[in-house]
Amino acid sequence: MLWPGDSRWLPFVDYPLEGDEAIKSGRLLASYLASRFAGVNSLSFVSHSLGARTMLETIRNLDQSFKLKTLTVMAAAIDDTCLVNEYRDAAQRLEKISVLASSEDEVLKLAFPAGNFASGIISRGDPYWHGALGRYGPYPADQPANLCKTPNLPQLWKFGHHSYINSDCSVPGPPPYPLPLTVQPQGTAPPSNAMNWQQAWAAGFVSTRFA
Repeated sequence: MLWPGDSRWLPFVDYPLEGDEAIKSGRLLASYLASRFAGVNSLSFVSHSLGARTMLETIRNLDQSFKLKTLTVMAAAIDDTCLVNEYRDAAQRLEKISVLASSEDEVLKLAFPAGNFASGIISRGDPYWHGALGRYGPYPADQPANLCKTPNLPQLWKFGHHSYINSDCSVPGPPPYPLPLTVQPQGTAPPSNAMNWQQAWAAGFVSTRFA
């Protein structure tokens, strides 16, 4: 799903207010799922950037009758403590949570701290400043209990904010990577030099999270 996130004219500048749109969108999605997907075997979720807040808000507002299996967040523009603080209740409803984070994320490095500071003053969430979940990974690193302990993506892989899903042309396929797809230790060389290999790798990783 797509929701009204970044301003077309003032991207990043309106970040302190975007969280409210993410919350509204999450509640609307929860209502939609309740009306159209009642009785499904289970639900799993994947998000990018501020979509992490949208998904967590959706999960929070879903009826307890839904079986919620997995959440995978990529480049999550939300506080690194959210899984044990602000959205602890939502996180506890899932069987498994996976986080793809990169210290090379330029948006979360530059835009998130300033926006988060303002957001803590005028809006919701943890106040003032916290690291971004999509740059530092969860804090504490071993919480919550249902967290799949995935290290940050290697710096040499150069995963920026738009490396996960943005693509100007087709991605390679089938991906020339060893299976199962796992995040390798820091210092590991990129697994491919093909055009848009990062998007193909991210899609492959996400596909392994649903089981």
